[in-house]
Order: sequence, then structure tokens, then C-alpha cells
Amino acid sequence: MTTPINLALLPGVLWTIVLGSHGVAAAQGNCAAIPAGPDRTDCYIVQSRINRQKSELAATIARQQADAATYRQVTGKRPKKKSNRAAPGGQDHEH
Repeated sequence: MTTPINLALLPGVLWTIVLGSHGVAAAQGNCAAIPAGPDRTDCYIVQSRINRQKSELAATIARQQADAATYRQVTGKRPKKKSNRAAPGGQDHEH
């Protein structure tokens, strides 16, 4: 069973952009360089969220690779790649 990769990284990216306006230290990921206060706390929260999302993404990729390996072992064939694109013209071409 594969788990689709969703837009879980979007909030972390948005927070990183927001914190980037607080200075170069936030953009570089060095929260300790930010003076103590709400901005530093926000920086650490964002780093934590980003790291969690990276971990979830890595786990999803590993799960998909394991599923593909199991499929190959059982069937002797490579799994077919799924297309993430919509059908041309937005129509379903299976009649």
C-alpha cells in the first residue's frame, strides 16, 4: 500500500519565508542567533515542524520503495509508474 505525498511541506515553507523577514539568522536556520523572545521561539517551532515534515516525507518514500520491492519479489515485475497528471483536456478517456 502506497501513501501519496501531499502538500505537507507547504506550511513549513511558508513559515520559513515569514521568519526570513526577521533576519538572515532565521533564513540560515540558526535560531540561537536571534535575540531571546517570541521570534526565537517561532524559529525553533518552525525548525521542529520542518524536521518533522522531512521525516514524514522520508518515511513515505521508504514505504513506497519497500512496497515496490515487495511487488517485484512477488511478481518478478517492476510496478507501473503512476501518472500524477490529469488526462488531456480534463476528460476521462476510459469509455
